[in-house]
Amino acid sequence: MAIEFRPTDPSDAGALSDFLGRTFQLRAAASVLAEPHIGWKYWSSRPDWAGSRSFTARRDGAIVAHAAAWPVRVCVPGRVVPAAHLIDWAADPKYPGAGMWLLRQIGAKVPLMIATGGSAITRRVLPVIGFRQQAELCWFARPVRPRRSTCEAARLSGRESAVMSLLVQGASTEEMATELGVSTHTVRTHVQSVMRKLGVNSRTKAASMGVALGLSDRASPRCPQ
Repeated sequence: MAIEFRPTDPSDAGALSDFLGRTFQLRAAASVLAEPHIGWKYWSSRPDWAGSRSFTARRDGAIVAHAAAWPVRVCVPGRVVPAAHLIDWAADPKYPGAGMWLLRQIGAKVPLMIATGGSAITRRVLPVIGFRQQAELCWFARPVRPRRSTCEAARLSGRESAVMSLLVQGASTEEMATELGVSTHTVRTHVQSVMRKLGVNSRTKAASMGVALGLSDRASPRCPQ
């Protein structure tokens, strides 16, 4: 039987957890394999993506390759390009080429697909299917759990969450003060508090973490002209 392309749904959670655990050699109790986490990452509702974000290649009904897309927006001069960040790409070595075939199917469905990091094998394979290095990425943040639980874990107050959202949008201290109706001194205090609670040492890193948490969904980021 030929390989079949199939988006996943919540009924696939158990099979996906088993496949990813075996392929990535993770312990069975790993939190990333828990069904609530998989459900949030692949099937929770998002305003910037319709349907499942997890896709499989299957042979005789069994998963032989998997990849997921995390919605992102790439800021280029003058515009914002919607894109999919490739995550959780794995393939059964018994089915050579299934992983590459799957990526091509996903790539045909999105305007732009990006990848960061990966194993040595992954970095060798990606150029073969059309990926091209555009820049060197030195620091980035990727979501690992829902925004609400992450903000609660960081114990951000309502005002600090608002400041973080404005940081993501690229607002200056003065612009944040105007938006929030407070002094610039108060804004700087909140920014310092946000950075301390998130464990970062710059506004840029705080903003990157805000993007990963989904706070950029509240408004379009400001792009260079």
